[in-house]
Amino acid sequence: MSGYILQYDEKTEMDNYFGVNLEDIYINLSLGIFDFRLGKQIVSWGKVDAYAPTDNINPMDYRGFDILDFSSMKIAILMVKVDAYLLYDYLHIEGIYIPYFFESVYPDPDSDWAFYQPPLPETIGGYDVVPDTKPTVYSPSKTLENSEVGLRVGSSVGGYDFSGSYFFT
Repeated sequence: MSGYILQYDEKTEMDNYFGVNLEDIYINLSLGIFDFRLGKQIVSWGKVDAYAPTDNINPMDYRGFDILDFSSMKIAILMVKVDAYLLYDYLHIEGIYIPYFFESVYPDPDSDWAFYQPPLPETIGGYDVVPDTKPTVYSPSKTLENSEVGLRVGSSVGGYDFSGSYFFT
């Protein structure tokens, strides 16, 4: 049987049999001063070459990272984004809505990219210190109660960029 096969990769990428990458897939709609975007996307807040402290919208994939290219580590997530361009494009207002929390992806403890964890001694003073089980990881449920919203306002004056942002997560 031949046909079109979609597979879900470990790195949250959608690839089909023909090698088309559907990691970022969204719909754009422009209405006057407003731009609307719905779908899986990557949003960057901040304008620096490396790590930007205000660029915290998308989760990261740390399983094989390149420390010089943080943007390639971002995971596209489902969101709604609205841009408004006011005062003849001098003022840019950007709003985002993420329906539920998306986590960053970390390498396995045995991976070459695992974060360093010093080995623990098995006993200290005759007491066992190595836990019998792995710690339990708690994640927020994927409900609208755990939605995330953000607002960013920015402008450029005399060759300088200014912006302020608020992200509720």
